[in-house]
Amino acid sequence: MKTFFKTLTTQQKVGYVLATLLSILLLLPATLKIISFPMFVELFTAHNIGEFLTVIGLGLAVSSILYAIPRTKMLGTLLLSAYFGGAIVFHMTADEPFIIQSVVLVLMWLFAWLRDPNVFLPKYSDE
Repeated sequence: MKTFFKTLTTQQKVGYVLATLLSILLLLPATLKIISFPMFVELFTAHNIGEFLTVIGLGLAVSSILYAIPRTKMLGTLLLSAYFGGAIVFHMTADEPFIIQSVVLVLMWLFAWLRDPNVFLPKYSDE
């Protein structure tokens, strides 16, 4: 593990630190959804999706963990993009503000790019 971090550029190190912090922050609402925190139960029930609260929380938790792990960062980026895309659409259809979800999505993409600039356009060899 020591040699892995020695080979990283400063940009990649910053990206890994920021992505890990974002993952840790996303685990809080994921946990609150999994344990059915009353505020989330009330909000989701009001929008007729209360029965999916635990599944949504588990999806966010798994996606956040995959995003933090270097080997699964691309899968985590894809899953979190889908999660936040769904959150944005949900808030749009409920005529609620969706700026926070949009900002988190853009930050997540930025941190993913800092870790690996090829995350969106992978390099392929000609062989």
